[in-house]
Amino acid sequence: MGVARPQERKGWVNDLYNNLSVSGVAVINVAGTISNQGRFDNLMVGGCAAMPTTHEDRHPHNQTKFWGLGTEVVQNDVTLFGLAKVAEWLDLLYTDCRPPRHIYLLCSNSSALQGIMKVASYDNQRSVLLFHRALTSLCSHHRDVGITLTWSPVCREQAQDSTVRLKALTACKITPCALLNRVQSAAYQKQDTRRRAFLKWAEEWHTEWHKWLGRDSFAYQYTLSEPPNGSNHPLWKATMDKTDGIPFFSRHTTTTALRLAVCHAFISDYMRHF
Repeated sequence: MGVARPQERKGWVNDLYNNLSVSGVAVINVAGTISNQGRFDNLMVGGCAAMPTTHEDRHPHNQTKFWGLGTEVVQNDVTLFGLAKVAEWLDLLYTDCRPPRHIYLLCSNSSALQGIMKVASYDNQRSVLLFHRALTSLCSHHRDVGITLTWSPVCREQAQDSTVRLKALTACKITPCALLNRVQSAAYQKQDTRRRAFLKWAEEWHTEWHKWLGRDSFAYQYTLSEPPNGSNHPLWKATMDKTDGIPFFSRHTTTTALRLAVCHAFISDYMRHF
């Protein structure tokens, strides 16, 4: 459920809590924070907490769960981590018992709710994959359970909201001082390697360009006039030009022209062919 007007969504959340006794659903409030409160080392540490509420829970605060993430984190990291840990906890909690027919996950961070759905994202892949893996396991055992991610604005007058934020602060006090490892995925590694490869290639281009400075170099003067940046060469882009759906130049012609342009060919033989 996407972002709505805060007052309308607060009213909807209040109605959801008030009707738990007859609706048979569960509501889990998820919150994350970054704080140095109560720490002797004065480090800013991330912590998150979750509080489930059902019609069977007479004392929902007793079931509050909280986890610590570590230092060098931002708010989005903490909230994504909290959503992932809630999914993992639900999978363990309902391994041998039947869950409610529908579960609502309330969170005040709309970007985290959207980010947790993007499996191919380069950021926070550990949390994203944990979230999806846990929900896959849960739904494989209970195929009829429904789960809805819901944006809910901060409502400090609500006992569940204030309690879960207090527990998130508690998690900041006990979590170890561990740095978040952001290099978490093969996709991130591939992107970073590609970026560094082009930086290295550009350094080599500048070195060769200075060698040919003031000398007659057809390749560096007309063809490779700029350092590599990952985009295709204009000659190579010419292969995409089409007339009535048919390429204007053949791939063989364009490839041969590119070899001639960079002087990486047997020039006399290609000239005779042309």
